[in-house]
Amino acid sequence: MGCLQNYWKNYCLFVGEISTTSVRNNLHSFGQPLEDELGEEKGVYIEGCARDWEELPRPDLPLVLGMDGGYVRFYDKESKKAGNFEIIVGKSVKADGTTKRFGGVYCYDTKPQRRIFEVLKSQGMLRNQQVTFLSDGDDKIRELQSYLNPNAEYLCLLVPHHYAVDSDESNSKGAR
Repeated sequence: MGCLQNYWKNYCLFVGEISTTSVRNNLHSFGQPLEDELGEEKGVYIEGCARDWEELPRPDLPLVLGMDGGYVRFYDKESKKAGNFEIIVGKSVKADGTTKRFGGVYCYDTKPQRRIFEVLKSQGMLRNQQVTFLSDGDDKIRELQSYLNPNAEYLCLLVPHHYAVDSDESNSKGAR
C-alpha cells in the first residue's frame, strides 16, 4: 500500500491536483485510442470450416466464460434525474486458473461482442478449442455469447430465488 501512496504523491506533484472533470476528460483521451484498436463489431466471429480447424494445433483444455448482468441506479444532481442502467460483467478462466475480467454498460457500449471475443483471444482461444459459456439465461447475455466459437457449449445456471435469499432457510429445506 505504501508504494501506491508514493506513486500517488509523485503523480500529484507532476500533474497537480486531480478533479473529477480532469479524470473524465483524460479518461476519454486515453480510452479512445484503445477503442479505435478494437475493430468492428461483426455479429459472427467464427472463421473457417471444420476441415481448417482440424489442421490447427491441439488446443488446451476448454476455456470457461461466465457472464451476468445487473442494474445500477444513478442520480444526476444537476438535472435531478434518476434512473437505472444495465451493466454486464464477466470472467474468463483458463484451465491453469488464469483469469481475465471485463465489463461494460450495455446500452452505451457499441462493441460488446467484440470485447468478449478479444478477451477470449487474449487468453489464447483457438478456433478449434472448446469454450463453455455460463449465464443465467438472460437473452441479452446469450446473444452476446453467440457465434464467438464453433465449439461452444452453453450452460444456463438458474438458482431458485428462495435458495438465494436465506442460506439457513434453504439448508433446512433441503433439495426437493
